[in-house]
Amino acid sequence: MLTDPQVLTVNAVAKSMPRLNQDGIVNGAMYRYKVTADEYTTTIKHTDGKISGGVFGESHTVRVGYKLNATATVPESVAYVTFKIENGDGMDLVQARNVALALCAWATSAIIDRLLVGES
Repeated sequence: MLTDPQVLTVNAVAKSMPRLNQDGIVNGAMYRYKVTADEYTTTIKHTDGKISGGVFGESHTVRVGYKLNATATVPESVAYVTFKIENGDGMDLVQARNVALALCAWATSAIIDRLLVGES
C-alpha cells in the first residue's frame, strides 16, 4: 500500500492528496486534492487477467485527473493523464520497470508539448 497522502507536484506547487477510497476500488485506491477553483484526483488500480495482445498478466494503472470548476465566467474543463504498465506472466519485473522508467525519461516537457499539438 502506498503512503497516505500522495503528493503530486503541479507547476512547482505540491498538492497533498489524501486517500479517499480504498474499499470501493477493487485492488486500488483513490486520492484527491480539492479547493474551490479546481481539483486533482489520482486513481490507482491493479488487475490480473488478459492484457494487451490477449496474453495473461498483470496491469497496473495510474490515472490523474484535473478539473477546473466552473464559475460565472469560466466553463468547467477537465484533463486526464494515464500511465499503465502491463507485464505478461513470466515477465522479469526488473525489465518491465526499466521500460516504464524509459518512458518516464522520454516524456520531457518538450515531448509533451509536441504531443499536445498532435505530433506523432
